[in-house]
Amino acid sequence: MDKVEKIMEDEGLRSDSIVMRMTGCPNGCARPWNAEIAFVGKAPGSYLMMLGGGHKGERLSKPYKAQVTEPEILAILKPMIKQWAAERHDGEPFGDWVIRAGIIKETTHGTNFWEGTDAA
Repeated sequence: MDKVEKIMEDEGLRSDSIVMRMTGCPNGCARPWNAEIAFVGKAPGSYLMMLGGGHKGERLSKPYKAQVTEPEILAILKPMIKQWAAERHDGEPFGDWVIRAGIIKETTHGTNFWEGTDAA
C-alpha cells in the first residue's frame, strides 16, 4: 500500500484518495468486494486483483487479474494511476474512472461479477 501511495504522490495525487483493501481471508473479511482497488491473497505473495468498486462503497469491484505478485501489481497500477491523473474528470474517483476508461466493466449485479474478466 505504501508503494501505491508513493506512485500517487509522484503523479501529483497526494491530496486524493483511492479506497484500497487487502485481505488474505477467502470470506472477504476486509470487504474487498467494494473497494476501488482490492487484493485477496490466494497463496503466499499471490493475489486476486479487483478494480472498479465505488469510492463510497456503493458498487462492487470486479476481478481484474488473478495470481498477481507485488511487482506485477505495481507494474499494472503505475501507468493506470498516471493515466487517471491525466484523464479524469474533475474530482472523478478512481473506481469510476476505470469503468469510464474501459479498463473494467461495471458490476451492476452479482450475476455479472465475473463477466468480461480473465481472472476466473
